[in-house]
Amino acid sequence: MLPPPSPPSQQGAPQASVEARSAGDPSAQAPAAVPATARRLLSAFRRLLIGSQRRLPLVVLVLGLGLTAAVAEQTRRLGQQSHEQIERALLDDVADAIEMKLKEVIDTINGVAGLFNASAEVDRREFSTYYETLRREENSLAGIQGIGFSRFLTAAQWPSQTAALRAEGFDDFTIRPPGPRPYGSAIVYLEPFDLRNQRAFGFDMYSEPVRRRAMDRAAQTGRASLSGQVQLVQEGTIDVQPGVLIYLPVCRQGTRTPPRSASQYSTTLQGWAYAPIRVGDLVQAALRTINNPVLAGSTVRVYDGDTVASSDLIFDNTRQQNRPSLGHAQYQPITVAGRRWRIGIQLSDQLIGPGGWSGQVLLVLVLGSMGTVIASLATAMLITNHLRTREALAIAEKANQERALAATVFEASPEAIVVTDSQGRVLSANQSFARITGYAGAEILGRSLNLLKSGRHEGDFYARLWEDARERGFWQGEIWNRLRSGEIRRHELSVTAVHDSALQISHFVGMLQDITDRHHAQELVRYRALHDELTGLPGRAMLQEKLNVALAVAERQGGHVGLLFLDLNGFKPVNDQYGHAIGDRVLRLVAQRLRAATHSEDLVARLGGDEFVILVPRAIGLEELQAFAQKIQAVIRLCSSEFDLPIAISASIGIALSPQHGISSGQLLDAADQAMYRSKQDDSHGITIARQVPTTLAAPGDDSQPGS
Repeated sequence: MLPPPSPPSQQGAPQASVEARSAGDPSAQAPAAVPATARRLLSAFRRLLIGSQRRLPLVVLVLGLGLTAAVAEQTRRLGQQSHEQIERALLDDVADAIEMKLKEVIDTINGVAGLFNASAEVDRREFSTYYETLRREENSLAGIQGIGFSRFLTAAQWPSQTAALRAEGFDDFTIRPPGPRPYGSAIVYLEPFDLRNQRAFGFDMYSEPVRRRAMDRAAQTGRASLSGQVQLVQEGTIDVQPGVLIYLPVCRQGTRTPPRSASQYSTTLQGWAYAPIRVGDLVQAALRTINNPVLAGSTVRVYDGDTVASSDLIFDNTRQQNRPSLGHAQYQPITVAGRRWRIGIQLSDQLIGPGGWSGQVLLVLVLGSMGTVIASLATAMLITNHLRTREALAIAEKANQERALAATVFEASPEAIVVTDSQGRVLSANQSFARITGYAGAEILGRSLNLLKSGRHEGDFYARLWEDARERGFWQGEIWNRLRSGEIRRHELSVTAVHDSALQISHFVGMLQDITDRHHAQELVRYRALHDELTGLPGRAMLQEKLNVALAVAERQGGHVGLLFLDLNGFKPVNDQYGHAIGDRVLRLVAQRLRAATHSEDLVARLGGDEFVILVPRAIGLEELQAFAQKIQAVIRLCSSEFDLPIAISASIGIALSPQHGISSGQLLDAADQAMYRSKQDDSHGITIARQVPTTLAAPGDDSQPGS
């Protein structure tokens, strides 16, 4: 508003006075120029301030992400150091345990050598009694195959030694491999004298180069000697492991100087006390003594020598000997009894990755990035709100225009909008509401929206809808509504509560959109994703889903799940000779006949090409499945008669039954698939049952494990 005008008598003098001062004093113009300059400077400052405020969220975002990256990198480095320290500590534990176990073996055969050194002659009963004493001591023989004594022999001593052993009752005793050789040995004592160790009784270890080098080193140094990698004579065909032997010389009484060559053995050496060792058993015994939780899941490898070549690998707890080297392992050598082993350790990646990457680093990155984004967004919101507040007066001036625009939007909105009172009675509805529901605004004024109930929802659905809208102020979801015409359509509905100045609900605003066509399209997409387009049968994804459910139910109830894996014989010639149109007709006919031949709870799926799978979720046993497979074969053979063409269609079928042939969907499918291929390779193209696999050893896709 402008101020009220002044009386005429008071206007003239001041005006004249101002004009006079302006004309007489040039400096009088300065006060008028100063406010104009100040206003320009103030306006520029305001624009600069607003521009800086708008850039502040970007500054917060850049600084926050940089700080997050720095913290994550520091966490990664600490994780890498921790990984290396943990791996090194475990490597020390494993190396110490293996070295300690080997030294325990040396101590044991030192006792054997002492037994021979303390007596002029040790007979078999004394040796067996000594072994029994050791066996009763806890862990004294853990990890080794036994203890024994091998006598050194010259060629002249072979007959007498053979005769002596046969005189003891070993009528079939012979020294193996047969001679003659100038020098040799014979295992004459070996405990426990079980079936496995009896294979080595009489064996001439000195005839084999690897063993001979260790025996010579022991005899010529007077100390324990560890051999290189060999296959023990005791080994059979199951669980074959690399072997080593530890030797200790047993000298004749009075011998003061170790012999320098084999030619001196006959006068100084009785033979060797020794222990045959299966490396896997020994290392596993050593690992059991380690109290380190990170050992579980870690890879432990032992190499004979200084290299990590696959040919020198003598132990791998993961049994993945085909991997020539580990990806990020640490190694440590140990030297025992004149032999060098290299121990390798690699931690499980589930702990901390070798580069320090772990869940903690990812958590820092995720939380830091989220926090930065949230802070940046919050800053942007605060600045936006601040700027909006400054614009509130301008907005208020346009309030009437906006209200008019809102009314226009209300009526022109493509979404149905309805306003009710706090009790749900309609107060207003736009034209889109009438178009979508068929009810005009005047027709439903004062009425409840219950008239749209379709009957497809549960009894408490609408009560929960209104309860959520009242308690939370908002509800959104999808709903089935009955239109005025009686047609039922699917709508997307949002209900918002409007509060008055006393924070009490005064109105509800509902927004409605017809999504029936979109819903049908989504259902169609889902159907096509789970079904074969040609035959309409379920595809691999649905088969996998139903198979997992059936296996879970069978496991809870102690039942069985059966699979029939079918491959059509003679289908490819049909495609090649008569074209894909006939081939497609054959596939559709087979699918139709398979559905007709199965029970309602069974599932027939097509995996692609001419492969089909029948899931029997409540299978009784293999005999029932075999009979069912024979029925399926007959049904498929009959399909050939439906065509006026000389075609012959049959099926090769593989049968698998849980849990005999697998306990997971992958195991069961692979077992049935392999059985089908074996059946297809036979000339009969018949029915083949999968090989039985122990569930504790089963691996997906493998139906040829031991026990099959």
